[in-house]
Amino acid sequence: MKDSINGVTDLLFVRREPVQFMGNTAEQNMQRIVAYVQGASMIDPSQEIPLDRSLLEAGVFDSFGIVELITYIETEFDLAIPEEDLTREKMGSIRKMADYVSQKKAA
Repeated sequence: MKDSINGVTDLLFVRREPVQFMGNTAEQNMQRIVAYVQGASMIDPSQEIPLDRSLLEAGVFDSFGIVELITYIETEFDLAIPEEDLTREKMGSIRKMADYVSQKKAA
């Protein structure tokens, strides 16, 4: 798709699938986190992103990638995640992260 502004042609990139980011249900939050993981990881785009496994253990991210993911979640969802909440029980998978965000946003 092309657009012309002041005679300059710019390429516009279009997502393959529509992504809706309204609301704070756990499912919507999970979609947002998965979209981030797909864009930030170096895994094959056809590879399935594990929702119920540790991204570190699955080899999707290294420890630095996990820190960046937590930073993304704090920024994207306007949260401050205390250090004591950075546990396997609360943040150990994408599904747990999405549930955590939903609970914090509902409070």
